[in-house]
Amino acid sequence: TYDIPQNSGERYLFTMSRGGRAVLRMVGGSAVGAATTYVAYDYQTCHPMRKIHGYDLSGALIRFHNTARPEFTFREISLEELGRFDGGSGRPTYFSSDGLVWDVSSSDNFRETYGLWRGKDASVALAIMSMDKKDVNRTDWDTLSKEDLDSLHSWTMYFQEKYIIRGRLKEFRTRANKAPQ
Repeated sequence: TYDIPQNSGERYLFTMSRGGRAVLRMVGGSAVGAATTYVAYDYQTCHPMRKIHGYDLSGALIRFHNTARPEFTFREISLEELGRFDGGSGRPTYFSSDGLVWDVSSSDNFRETYGLWRGKDASVALAIMSMDKKDVNRTDWDTLSKEDLDSLHSWTMYFQEKYIIRGRLKEFRTRANKAPQ
């Protein structure tokens, strides 16, 4: 819990739950104060890549949307269904990584540089830093090393602040539930 005293004597508290979800609890004050405090919190804790070209408030809003949304509301999307979300015929552009399905329709990068990931799972490709087509839609996630998984999780943290989560990848969820404890 972070206690942030304000000049007005009001206090704002941030509580970080075990699941990593930031929950803002305001004791006294206004919604504007709460929003300002969240933006300050977001600026201090956002992924470093978000600051490369200057801090953008839209990332704070996307991050809030993704972290405040209960996981049980995520739709399960299969690899086959994900393939239909390649941006063609007016459809949105999705891709998945680390078990999450991201809406990247607004990103120019996914029309050009990362186009090979449209409608596909890029978990292994991101984990091993590969732009090779053979590393797209691989489902051997359990073969990744600790370093590869750390890389993948760093990308996930970045995407969580940049793109809206549209669902969970069914195959990833199924495989995770079968993993030995």
